Amino acid sequence: MRFFSLFLLFVFMGQIFAQDICYQSLVEKSFLINFEGRFINSEKSRSHIDVSWRHHEQAPDSFYVYLSGKRSFLFISTNDYRVLWIQPENVKRQMATHHLKEKIGNTPIHWDDLDLLANGSFFCQDSSAKANFIFATAYSQTWYSLVLNSETSPTKIRMRGNRGLSRDVTIHSWKNFNDALLPAILDINSPESTGSLWIRSAYPIESKIPMDPLLKNVQSKNGRINSLLLPRTERKRKMPLILQMDKELLQ
Repeated sequence: MRFFSLFLLFVFMGQIFAQDICYQSLVEKSFLINFEGRFINSEKSRSHIDVSWRHHEQAPDSFYVYLSGKRSFLFISTNDYRVLWIQPENVKRQMATHHLKEKIGNTPIHWDDLDLLANGSFFCQDSSAKANFIFATAYSQTWYSLVLNSETSPTKIRMRGNRGLSRDVTIHSWKNFNDALLPAILDINSPESTGSLWIRSAYPIESKIPMDPLLKNVQSKNGRINSLLLPRTERKRKMPLILQMDKELLQ
């Protein structure tokens, strides 16, 4: 009986790891999106978050996060590494995947939410499935699935996670920002908190706009492309992202 149970577990896990990974992106080109949110938690305390998201086609995404109380963060996300720069303490922290479950300050937003925006890793859907707008996350430590009420421009999203964690998102409007259709205003409700998020501005990142200081080294230098820009299978050596940054920034 024990052998049979282990065999079933082996088959089940084999099916999971055999699934292909698909990447879903909210925007298909390099874009700068500024958004903010206000929330009330179960203890009736208020919180505010202000985020500047730089999405890059061929470089890691970066998020400048500002909280009330003069605290700020720079979160850099790739498929392999995540780095957090904490201000005003000027502390640099390389984050393991289980750290992504942590909430940002006293807001209901998790680092995992930003990581999903940056990388959007989901199990590829079966083309024969009827509900092809149900997304099962591949690497998220917080959320297991996202259920949309529509495949395109959904107005309601149900997020489910570990230990009964849930979140309902209501999108009130979609707006065209420089040929990119984005959710302009949305409400977030969970058993622990309620609040709203909205996009203040969004526009394509032009070449004349300077790259974030921490991301300079991911561009090509002296005709050589940084290894972060290569697919995982083409990288001969892996080095933590925090060690690939400019030495001047790490002193």
